Amino acid sequence: MKDKRNDPYKKSESTIIKQTGKLKKQAQQTRCRKNRETTKKMPASDIEKLIHELQTHQIELEMQNNELLKVQQEIEESRIKYVDLYDFAPIGYVTLDPRGIIVEANLTLCNLLGIERKHLMNKPFPLFIANEFKILLLNHVQKVLSANTKQRCELMLLKKNGTPFSVSIESIAMHDSKRGFLCQSAISDITDRKQIEEELRQIMSSISDYLWSAEINEKSQFTYHYYSPVVEKITGRPPEFYMKGPEHWLNTIHSDDRDRLSNVFKKITTGQLDHTEEEYRITLPDGEIRWVRDSVLAKKTGNKTIRLHGVASDITERKQVEAALQKSEASLVRAQQIAHLGNYEWDIVKDSVYWSHENYHIFGVCPKESIVTYNTFLERIHPDDKEFVRKSIHEALYEKKPYSINYRIVLPDGTERTIHSEGEVIFDDSGRPIKMDGINQDITEKVLLEKESERSKHLASLGELAASIAHEINNPITGLINCTQILINKSPEGSKEKDLAKRIMKEGDRIAKIVHNLLSFARPTCKENKEIVHVNEILSDTLVLIGTQLRKDGIKVRLDIPQRLPEIVANKHLIQQVFLNAIHNARYALNQKYSSTHENKILEILGEEIMLDNWPYVKITFYDHGTGIPVKIRNKVIESFFTTKPRGEGTGLGLSISYSIVKDHGGKLMVDSIEGKFTKLSIILPAKSRL
Repeated sequence: MKDKRNDPYKKSESTIIKQTGKLKKQAQQTRCRKNRETTKKMPASDIEKLIHELQTHQIELEMQNNELLKVQQEIEESRIKYVDLYDFAPIGYVTLDPRGIIVEANLTLCNLLGIERKHLMNKPFPLFIANEFKILLLNHVQKVLSANTKQRCELMLLKKNGTPFSVSIESIAMHDSKRGFLCQSAISDITDRKQIEEELRQIMSSISDYLWSAEINEKSQFTYHYYSPVVEKITGRPPEFYMKGPEHWLNTIHSDDRDRLSNVFKKITTGQLDHTEEEYRITLPDGEIRWVRDSVLAKKTGNKTIRLHGVASDITERKQVEAALQKSEASLVRAQQIAHLGNYEWDIVKDSVYWSHENYHIFGVCPKESIVTYNTFLERIHPDDKEFVRKSIHEALYEKKPYSINYRIVLPDGTERTIHSEGEVIFDDSGRPIKMDGINQDITEKVLLEKESERSKHLASLGELAASIAHEINNPITGLINCTQILINKSPEGSKEKDLAKRIMKEGDRIAKIVHNLLSFARPTCKENKEIVHVNEILSDTLVLIGTQLRKDGIKVRLDIPQRLPEIVANKHLIQQVFLNAIHNARYALNQKYSSTHENKILEILGEEIMLDNWPYVKITFYDHGTGIPVKIRNKVIESFFTTKPRGEGTGLGLSISYSIVKDHGGKLMVDSIEGKFTKLSIILPAKSRL
C-alpha cells in the first residue's frame, strides 16, 4: 500500500479547490468594493455597460478557472502516477545530500533494506552500508557531485537484521532549488549475479584451461577484454598482467618460439587467419619452462573489428611424455640397430605389413619407396630357402605350429644375409588367422662367428697335424737339398747328372716352401715383433715384388689410397704376405677370364678409414672383375686346403693363412663376390689409435 502520510508530494484535491475558491471570493469582494465607489459617480447607461463587461469577464474567469482546475487535476494524476512509478520501481531510488544524508527514498529501497521509510528519511545512508564500503560510498557521492557525470560502484548494503547483500549503484547529480546539488542514485540488488559470478569463477578456476578474449578495432588497436583466473596457475602471472597488452604476452614466450608466434599474431590481427592452434613454450617468473597449446578463433564484425576468443591449455606433461616416448622409441630403434633386430606386424586379412625401421634396413628396402606386402617379403628370400619359408608360415597359420626359423635373404646388391625369424599368429573366434606379429633378426655375424669358431677348432687340429708333418718333412728335405747341392757342385756343366740335380733342387725348394707355409699356418703367432707402419709403404713394396708379373699379364692396377690414412701396428712382412696373396688370387681370376689384354682387365686397390664399433680401422679392398666365386663355394674359400686352382697350382693355404694373420692383428678379412662379375677381398686392420 502507498504510504500517503509520509508522501512529501501529496496535497489533496480539496485543498487546491478551497484555495481557488478563496482567491475567487477575495477577487469578488475587491471587485464589488471598487464597483460601489465607481458607480456612485457614473451615469446609469455607463453602469449598465460596465455591468455587462464585468459579467463577461466573470464568465471568462470562470472558464479559465475551470481550465486551471482541469490542468491541476491532470498534473495531480501525473504526480500520483510518478509517485507510484517511483515507489514501486523494480530498483531502489535514493536521493542524498553532499554529506550522504537521505533526502528521498522509494519503497523498493525500503523493502530491500527491510526498513520503513520514516526510519530512513534524514538518516546518513552509510548507516545501512557494510563497514568496509562506507568510505567508498562517500567518495562515490563526492565524485558524482564534482564530476557532474554518471558514476557507478558496487558495494554491500545491510538489511535490518544485519544480513549483507550486494548492490550496484549508478548515480547522477541533480539540482534542487532549495537544497542545491544532490546525488540521485539507482540501486540494483546484484546478489544473484554475484553468486553466479562466484560460481562461474570457481568453475573457471577448477578447469585446467584458461580462456581469454580480445578485440581489434578498425584502427588496429588491440584490447584484451578477459583472462580467466586459471592463467595465473599456468603461467605464474595474474590476469591483470596480460590485460595490459599483447606485448606482455609475447615477452613471456620462449625466445626460440617468439618470432613464430609474432608472425602468427600479425596474421590474426590483419585478418589473414581466422583460426589457428599453436603450441609454444613460455617462461615462468621463476625461470621454469612450460608448454602451452593456444586455440584461437577470430571473427570479423560488421564495423570492421575483429573479435578474438582463445582457449589455452598446459601441455607440459604431454610434451614430457612425448619426449620420453621419443627417447624410448629412439632407444628401441638404437637397440634394434645394435641387435640387428626388427619387428613386423602382418594384417593377414588386408595383406598389409608394418615393418620397423630396422626391419627395412635388414631386408634392404627403402621405407619411403616401397609398400610392404607378404610378396615383398618373399621376394627377398634366397631361392633355395623360399619353399622352406612358405611351408613354415603355412604351418604356423593353418596348423598352429610354432614359427621360429632361420633362412637366407638376398639383398638388391646380391649380398646374402642369414635371418632368424619368429612370429605369433592371432586367430579370430572361428579359428581363422587374422594377424601375425614377430621379429626378424640378422644373425649373419653370429653364423659367421659360429663358423669361425668351428673353423678355428678345425684349424687348430690341422695346425697341430701340419706342424707335426712339417717337422717330419723338414729335416729330411733339408738333408735332400744339401746333398743335391753337393751333386750340383760336383757335376760338370751340361751333364745329365747336373740337370737332374737341379730338377731335384727345384722340387726340393718347392717342398721346403710348402713346409714353410704349413709352419706359418700352424703357428701364425710365431713372427717378428709388430711395429708402427703405413699401409701405403707395405702396398708399395708388395707391388714392386709382383709388378713385373702384372704388367706381363696385361693387368692394369688402379690405386686409390689416401695419403692421410692412419698408421697401423703390424708385422710388416706378414701383412705384405696377405697383400701378395690377395693380388695373386686377383691375377689368377683375371687371367682366367681374359687370356690376353682387355679393357676390363683391371685390379683396383682401394683404401679408406672406417669406423667399426666406434673405433677407427683401415680398410684395403682388392677389387677385380675376374671370374668371381660361385655362391656354393663362397663360404669355403678361407677354409684350409680349399682351392679353386687346378692341382699343382695351389695348396689351398693362401687365404687360410691370410685370414689367420689378419685375425691375429685384430682385424677382419671379408670376401664379396658374384660369379662371372667380380670379387672384392677386403682386409680391415685396426688403426694405431685403436690399439
